[in-house]
Amino acid sequence: MPAEERFWSQTRFALFSVYVVSYVAFFVIKGIIIDRISVTISVLLLMICATIGRPWRRWVRLLGDIVLYAIMWVIYEETRSWGQRAGMPLQVTMPINIDRALFFGEDPNVWMQRKLYRPAVRWYDIYASLLYFTHFCVPPIVIATLWARGRQHWIRFMRRFATLLFVACAGFVLLPTAPPWAAAGGKVRFREQTLQLDELEPLARHTSRGWSHLGLGYLADSWKVATKAQWSNPVAAMPSLHAGFAFLIAVYFWKAIPWLWARVALVVIYPVGMVAALVYFGEHYVADALASWLIIGAAFWFWGWWERAHPIATEHDHRRLWFEGPAPLAMTVPAEPTVPSPAPAPAPAPAAGDSGAAGLMPAPTPPRATDVSDLLPPSE
Repeated sequence: MPAEERFWSQTRFALFSVYVVSYVAFFVIKGIIIDRISVTISVLLLMICATIGRPWRRWVRLLGDIVLYAIMWVIYEETRSWGQRAGMPLQVTMPINIDRALFFGEDPNVWMQRKLYRPAVRWYDIYASLLYFTHFCVPPIVIATLWARGRQHWIRFMRRFATLLFVACAGFVLLPTAPPWAAAGGKVRFREQTLQLDELEPLARHTSRGWSHLGLGYLADSWKVATKAQWSNPVAAMPSLHAGFAFLIAVYFWKAIPWLWARVALVVIYPVGMVAALVYFGEHYVADALASWLIIGAAFWFWGWWERAHPIATEHDHRRLWFEGPAPLAMTVPAEPTVPSPAPAPAPAPAAGDSGAAGLMPAPTPPRATDVSDLLPPSE
């Protein structure tokens, strides 16, 4: 490795280390980053750390990519006001009926809390709280890391990520859905009104008590403040982005894991565990999670087909196009026409009175001298 490249590689590693320490310190002091503006800034800072010492064209791509990333979240934030203007009715019983059809008349949220919820915090409460909050940090870290490793990886992941996000935004506008904790007697804001529903048995919304049990009550407080903020959308439940992002990450990295047992563990621990936590906390229905998984499956099918027909340019391809320009077009030179050789003249008939071998076999024809004009194309 050249000395200059080694220097910039070490510089990027040092900046990345400072970023990780600062992120953890902010996490401990202020709490988890939840609002989309702060998340976008944190992703931008990590991408800048990975771009230090790179050619200026990489900085141009960084600017364009982070702008697109920010636009996605601006659209997500606007779904709350768009949903209010769309005038679509609030869905309350629809996801409940789907869950009851899937589980033979049982409500999974009610069943899980009846079987597992206790006044004292159990180990699975802590595990579920930790798993739930990975939604706010793992996807941004994956996005920034893939961008640093290679933009083609980032493009492939973001196509599927954006598909889920935009389909979900359409669902939030056209199908506003009350989450289980709201349908079980909780208060939910909808079109500047506070509604109190009673379609389910009472549920405890104990999403953050695992943090409090670990002595990190300020993290639980920051989450509670975020859920009551003006930018939050309490009826953005169908489909579940928590379940969708977890499933997306597991499926995307499935082939990168060489061991089958590790693949199965990843799926069980992350997306399946996330759905169990969401249902247990009363944050989502199983139907919400299944809807997001179906969207992810469709996104992988469509973009897999598209990328087979339109391969993503690698960093090497961009560099070759930048310095060398496009490859010259292949030109087919027509072959020169050939002149057919004239047929050999027939052998003369044997003279009368000839006998023996001379009368049975014609005399051999001497070879014809090749004329130079035979090798030239015919004159026009």
